[in-house]
Parts: sequence; structure tokens; C-alpha cells
Amino acid sequence: MKIIKSALLLLGIWLTACTSNLTRDGQSDYRIVISDPTDTVQQKAAADLQFYLNKMSAVVLPIEKVKGEKNIFIGRPHEAPKEIAAFDQKQLQKDGFYLKTLQNDLYILGGSEKGVLYGVYELLEQLGCRQYTAEVQYIPEQSKVKLPQLDDLQVPVIKYREVMYHNTKNATYRDWHRLDVSLHGEERQEWGYWCHSSFDLVDPAIYFDKHPEYFAEVNGIRIPSTQLCTTNPEVVQIVVNRLREEMAKKPEAKYWSVSQEDTYGWCTCENCKAINEKEGTPMGAILHLVNQVADSFPDKVISTLAYEYSRRPPKYLKPRPNVNIMLCSIECNRSVPIAEDPGSADFKEELLAWDKICDNILVWDYVIQFKHLVSPFPNFHVLQPNLQLFAEHGGIAEFQQGNRETGGEFAELRAYLIAKLLWNPDADVKALTSDFLQGYYGEAGRFIQRYIDTMTDALVASGEGMGIFGNPVVAKNSYLTSDLLQQYAALFDQAEAAVANDSVLLERVKICRLPLLYAQLEQAKADPFGPNGWFKKEGDHWVKSATLLQMLKSFTEIANRQGISRVHEWDTTVDEYYHETMQFIDFDPATNKAFRAKIEGTAPEEKYAHNGITDLTNGIAGTVDWNNHWLGYQGKDLEYVIILDKSQDITAVETSFIQDAGSWIFYPQKVQAFTSNDGVTYTPFAKATIPAQRKAPKKKTVTLTGKAKGQYVKLLVKSVKTCPAWHIGVGNASWTFMDEIVVR
Repeated sequence: MKIIKSALLLLGIWLTACTSNLTRDGQSDYRIVISDPTDTVQQKAAADLQFYLNKMSAVVLPIEKVKGEKNIFIGRPHEAPKEIAAFDQKQLQKDGFYLKTLQNDLYILGGSEKGVLYGVYELLEQLGCRQYTAEVQYIPEQSKVKLPQLDDLQVPVIKYREVMYHNTKNATYRDWHRLDVSLHGEERQEWGYWCHSSFDLVDPAIYFDKHPEYFAEVNGIRIPSTQLCTTNPEVVQIVVNRLREEMAKKPEAKYWSVSQEDTYGWCTCENCKAINEKEGTPMGAILHLVNQVADSFPDKVISTLAYEYSRRPPKYLKPRPNVNIMLCSIECNRSVPIAEDPGSADFKEELLAWDKICDNILVWDYVIQFKHLVSPFPNFHVLQPNLQLFAEHGGIAEFQQGNRETGGEFAELRAYLIAKLLWNPDADVKALTSDFLQGYYGEAGRFIQRYIDTMTDALVASGEGMGIFGNPVVAKNSYLTSDLLQQYAALFDQAEAAVANDSVLLERVKICRLPLLYAQLEQAKADPFGPNGWFKKEGDHWVKSATLLQMLKSFTEIANRQGISRVHEWDTTVDEYYHETMQFIDFDPATNKAFRAKIEGTAPEEKYAHNGITDLTNGIAGTVDWNNHWLGYQGKDLEYVIILDKSQDITAVETSFIQDAGSWIFYPQKVQAFTSNDGVTYTPFAKATIPAQRKAPKKKTVTLTGKAKGQYVKLLVKSVKTCPAWHIGVGNASWTFMDEIVVR
């Protein structure tokens, strides 16, 4: 698994072997010669080379059709020396290039698509130019630009390379870093459907009422919201007919996805179950459908997901030659390389098994913490070994899923490194990282490097895992301990001081610091009355931390200046995060009679019990993440009694719930409150009914108002005990998540 020949990376190597000056003192004897003036890629390659050399030296090299005394040839010229004429250009395939200096001439040969353009950018990189982000370039200004002695052949092992980050939406950035984009600047032009396409092909809104048998049977019931019944012959025909219609609209697309929806609930009807039991995996029935579709379109590639439940390959069925397998690593731990992680052994085994039966594998990898996009996630040390593993075992295509939103933790650096590794998995990551940090952050770069190294070392030394659905609270025992947070803050103080006189670099450092601020804010929510929490006791009063309030203000202002669009993958803008946090700390024990009051009632399930039912009156409200502070109950109604310190006036009782249907969590049906003076006889206070909603705001606070006097407050919650008919878990026990009870 090697690039055929790696580029010369060290400046000192090629500067000592130069044949002549490209430019000197504002003049040049060179011209740029296009071998095929009608080729748009060659035209762009020539124009870009001319542009950057002009920016470097203030010299405009002419672009000509015929050669002169000294030349840079874009593409193989018609009259070429034997070394160039004999070169087999087919070995460059689609994207490869060959840079060769002969006497005073430089030849840039390229593959069938963008090879010559990529060759020009390689030359520019070796001359010192950089494209750090979509907006930030470095072009060294030089009175003398020397032509290095080159004999550099590069053909990537990974044929399709895509990185999901905001930078990669920029066409110049994508081309410079050799990421896949069509010749016309469109993303995925070669793709028709990309993934999760089942319901695009067989729409439940069209077919379910009359043909429920087209859809998955789960627990004996046909459900329109999970997956297709992939063994139904009519489903096969509908898929084929639908694809034929779509292919006619987009004939240039080669790849078409026929893949499962982004949920569980595969079909367990008699036919699907029989195939899956024989093949030892739910992929059996899926591939049964996909192979039939592939047979109908031999000139296209039919792609399907090996994702979550379908990841394991079948025992006997093999993909057709024109089937692409999108293998997804979503469950893998990111604290150690997959090849070394016992917890990722299943994925590695499945990767190797697919490699044995399929020559067209796209590995879909994940490089960010999705529930907390702006949070420290030290995975730099696993990027290279994981990509090397994928490339070594059949991953000829790669989709690296980062942040589709603007910003995110180390978005610029991570996109840059991954792009470089997709082209050459054996690249010198240490040198690339150092080059980026120095070029993008200036003198602050060395402190940011220490920040990355310290955090990574702490994670590895802890032995803890790190998943893409983790959070900064969980990490408080590994790479985000209280002591480490102080060390990180000191490093960023030094970084800011190092570039204090450069407003542009200082802003970049402040943006880089956002994840650290976010981690401190989130940990303060986890233990708001603790030593690093939101509240400090002053006499008989709790007061908000001025330091954290300023931190929240700074986080909001800087994040908005950067244009960060989401804090979590699917929701929560920066302003929403600010208001949710302010609401969280909108706490005054003087107005909450239930604060730290004695409470009796229904015990939560052990895995979501935290500190037990006393969490319901501890003054800490749950956030939009149901893993934090919320108590979880499965398939049962709830009953609580709050015992106040004395009988007193009561005007409101409130509590909160979360709904996350994908996690089988639903709002309750009804909430009722009662009051009592003796704890025996209760009088109704107020009640509220919550209408069932398939799509609902994640968090709901129920406030019951009335007028009563009492020492005891009883709260009854009537839950939705089983998943509804439309849900994947129909008939199974559902969850209720509840938090803070407030009495006013």
C-alpha cells in the first residue's frame, strides 16, 4: 500500500538540486506550453501556474502553443524526448501525475481527469505555496524562483476521496487538495442516489396503504417507517423501474445507491428471515435485492450500505462485480487505532471479510463528535493508522464525515490533514501538522501543538474510550480533567500573547480556543454547585460565577463571528445554546420550594439513575442531552411525593421531559399534581395532557398552576409505555425521561 513514488517533501532536498531559475529579478526565460489547447483542465492548470508564479515573483510567464528555449509543458507535447514519449500515461489512471525535469524543461503529465492540475499544485507546494483553508493561502514572495530537479510519479491508492468539512465546499480548496469533485465543479456528479435511498425508491407515502407487504415486518407487524421488505419481487421491480427513470434524468451518473434507511427494524418476514439465517447476517436479504438490481444495470455501479446491523458480510452470497459496498465505522472507538483496539475487532474482521469478496469498497469513516461539534475531540493520532488500514484492505474509496456545518473543533487542521492522507496514507503527519500550525497560527502554533499533544497523551494514558457520540462531561476522567483544563487554558493564554499584535492571527487562536470554553461550560453544568460549577455560596445565597458568565459571553460572540451554524449535529444554534444555558442557570432557591427537599417515589432504571430520585430536586435542570441529569424510566407510570419543610402557599408545580423518538424516548400522556397537609389526604391541584407528536421539540417543561396550601406535593405521570404503531419499536417498552421538579 504505497503511492508509486512519494513527492520530495523537505525543502532542503530539492533546493540543492535545481537546474535553473524559473524567474529571477522580475524576468524569466520560461513559457508555459499546453499540449492540447482545447482541454479545459490543461487550460486551468496553465492559468493557475501562471497566476501563482506571478504572485510569487511579479513575473507573468506566457502561455503558448509552441515550445521555446525553456518550457513548462502541461500535458505530453507532440514532439517529446524519448523519456517522455516512452512513458506509459495509462498508469496515471484518473488522478495521477508525473513531474519530470529534463535539462531546462519541466514536463507535467496527468491522468485522464484532473491529473495535470494536481501536478501543477504539487509543483506549487514544492515551491512553498500552501492552501491552508478555503480563504487562507500562503504564497511566498521571492526575487528568484528556482526550478527543482524532479522525477516524481504519484498515483493515489484511494481512488475516490471526499472530506465533509466547510472548507471542502470551496472548489479551489478541493482541487488543490485533490478531493473528488466533477470537472464542472459539482459535488458527486458521478453519483445518482448517495445513501439511505430505500424510501426514495419505494416511498411509503405512495405504497404503504395499499401494499404494506412492500415494507419491513417487525414483531409480526408491517411498519412504514423502518426498512423495505427486500425479498418481495414487486419491490425489486419497483426499484428497477424507479432507477431507470432517474438514470434517464442523470445519464452521466455512474453510481446509484440502493441502501437501507438510517434506522433499525429490518424485515423479519418468512422469506427475509430465511435468507438472513442462512447467510448469518441481515445483509443477506439486502444483498439479495441489490444483486438483482445490479444485474439490471450492468453498465452502472449499484451501491449499498454495510451499516450497523448490516455490516457483517454474508457467508455465501457475494456482491456482483458492479456492486459497491459502503462500509461504515460508526461504532468504533476513536481513542486508539482500529487495528489495535479490542473493542473494534468486529469491524476490522468485517473489513477484511468484505475485502475478500468485493473489489469496490467505500469506507465511510467518522472524525468528529456529533452531539458536541464544538468540543475537544483528540483523534489526530488515529487518523493515519485508520486510513492506512482501510487502504490496505480494499478501501479504494473514502468518505470522511466531519462537520457539514461551519466551524467545529480544529475544522481547518483536520480537513487539511485528512485530505493529505487520503492522497498519500503514508505522508509525514508530524511535518504536515507542524507546517499547518506555523503557517496558520504563526508564533501561536507551537503552543497549540503542545495543547494537542498534551490532550492526546492524556487520553491515551487514561485508557478510556472516545466515541463520536461522547461529550466533554464523560471526558472529565480522561483528557478533560480539572487540572488539564487549567493547563490547556494556560497554553492558550500563551498562544494569544504570542500573536497579540496581529489581529488576524489572534482571532484564529480565539476560534481555536472555543472548544476549551465549551468544555468548561458543559462541565460547569454537570456539577453546577461544585468547585468549578455555575454557582457559589455567599452567605445564605447562591450567586452565579462571573468567570463563567464572561466565558459564555465570549464563546457566543466569537462563535457567531466565525459563523458557527450548529453546536449539535441536528440542532442548537449558537444563540440557542446561549439562551438554553442562561435558562439552565436561571435558578433561585428562594423561589423554588422543592430545592433539596425530601422526595419519595418511583426509582429510575439503574443505567439512567445517576444519583437517584434526589436528582429531581437538586436544583440542576436537564439540558437537551438526555444523558445529562435526566432520570430514565422504561414502560411504567411515575409517582413522586415532595415533602416541604413546612406547610406553605403553592401556586405552581413544574417538571420537564425529553422526547427523542430515535432513542425510543417519548413525552408522557398526562401530568397531575396534588397537595396535602398531612401526607395522607390529597387534593387535586392541576393537570395537563400532552398530545402525542411524532416530531416534537426535544425538551418540554410542563407547568401546572393553581392555588393551594400544603407541605406535601404529589406528582403523577402517566407514561407512553410502549412504542406507537408507526415506530420501529412498536409493541416494545418505551422510555420516559424526566428531570427537575420545581414548586413555587
